Amino acid sequence: MRKGFGIAVALMLPLAACGTDKAEQQVAKPAAGPRLTVAASDAPDWQSVSAEVTTQDQAQVMARIPGVLTQLNVRAGDSVQRGQVLGRITDSQLGYHAAAMGAQAAQAEAELGRVRFLYNNGVYAKARLEQAEAMAKSARAQHAAVGAVAGNGAVVAPATGRVLRADVPAGSPVAPGMVVAVVTSGPVVLRLDLPEGLAAK
Repeated sequence: MRKGFGIAVALMLPLAACGTDKAEQQVAKPAAGPRLTVAASDAPDWQSVSAEVTTQDQAQVMARIPGVLTQLNVRAGDSVQRGQVLGRITDSQLGYHAAAMGAQAAQAEAELGRVRFLYNNGVYAKARLEQAEAMAKSARAQHAAVGAVAGNGAVVAPATGRVLRADVPAGSPVAPGMVVAVVTSGPVVLRLDLPEGLAAK
C-alpha cells in the first residue's frame, strides 16, 4: 500500500511543474497592437434646432385679380429678375366681359364711320357726328379698362432675388391680395428658432 502511494505522488509533481511554466510564459508576453492614450477633454453638446434660410428683406408676390392660377413658372430656389412674369391668373368672367366690351367698341366704331360718311355728304349735322365720336371714344375707354384689369392677371416678380416660397399650386383659385410666392432680396441670412435656455450657448 505505501509503495503504490509513492508512485502516484511522483507522477503528479512533473505535471504540476509543466502547468506553472506555461502560465508564466503567457503573463510575460508583451501586448500586441497600437498603444492608445486615454485623456479627459470637453466634448460639444450638440442639439437640434429649427432654422430657416431667408433674407432681411422679402417681397411678396400677390394676386391682383380673382380667378384661377393657371400657370406658375417658378419654384423655391429659382432666381428671378424684377418684372419677370412668374405665373398667370385667369378669370373666365373677366374674359366674357372683355369680349363684350370689344364687340361694343367695334360696333361704336362702325357707327362712327357710317355717321362720318353721311356727315361728309351733307346728310347729318355736325352735332350728330360729335355724338357718334363721343360714343366711340367711351366704348374704346371701357374696352381698354377691361383689358387693363385682365392684364393684372400676370404674376410679376416685384424685385430681383431668389424665390423663397411658391406654395400655391397651379390650378388653385386665388383672391386679390393672396400671396402666391415670396421673393427674397438682399443678403441671405440663417434665422434660428431655439429656446431661450440655449441662446446663451
